[in-house]
Amino acid sequence: MSSEIEALAQTLESLLPRISRGVFRIDAPDPLGHIPIAQMRILRLLADRSRTAVELCQELNMTASALTQIANRLQARGLVQRIEDPADRRVRHLTLTGRAADLMSQRRELRIEAASRALSRLDDHERSTLATALNRLLQATRTENDRAASTGWHADADLERPPRHNSSRSRSN
Repeated sequence: MSSEIEALAQTLESLLPRISRGVFRIDAPDPLGHIPIAQMRILRLLADRSRTAVELCQELNMTASALTQIANRLQARGLVQRIEDPADRRVRHLTLTGRAADLMSQRRELRIEAASRALSRLDDHERSTLATALNRLLQATRTENDRAASTGWHADADLERPPRHNSSRSRSN
């Protein structure tokens, strides 16, 4: 790998967390600001659709034990519920409660407003260039992870897929 690419990768590694914190800094109280990051990651995925524990473990590169502990905490807070799969009673889907869906929607709106304020400080060309570059980087990350999946190595924790195990225990989660 060239030193130029490595230097850019170091810059990216340093800047992305700061950019994310800065772009999504909201002025109003975050309705889910008290939720730990590991729990937020699950809530963000469930905001799109319900998922099984196996799917969440794969998407988050998390052990079943860790996911169970986090899901139990979220359920105790009234933010997720476990729904039996009608096709397979052994399978449970995690889904947001109505309250959690409302809170996630409020949080998303606040974050979009904050990002809009930051983006409004860029001119049209800068916004277009940024959108193109970010989409291209996402595509490159997915391509790298698709290629890496066949070797068992993954470049990005949010896109990782841990190796599948064929035990009956992992199928019943």
